[in-house]
Amino acid sequence: LYLQGGVAPIQVRDDGPGFLDAETDQVKERFFRGQIKPSHGRRGMGLGLTIVEEVITQLDGRVRIGNHAEGGGLVEVYLPLL
Repeated sequence: LYLQGGVAPIQVRDDGPGFLDAETDQVKERFFRGQIKPSHGRRGMGLGLTIVEEVITQLDGRVRIGNHAEGGGLVEVYLPLL
């Protein structure tokens, strides 16, 4: 964790297939379940990132969704320091 101008950035990366570029804006929508590779086989309920977005927004933070350059999904949370 490092501080950037009064903001605490938090990064969470997984080693899964990542997000489709066309879906990165949609994955925070309630009950959205994107395309998935058949070999991956698991799907969530489409609520996790919605809840993260709602909680972080209530704390005056922001959430960014994307893919890590080396593969896998990347969720970045930026929280203002109190």
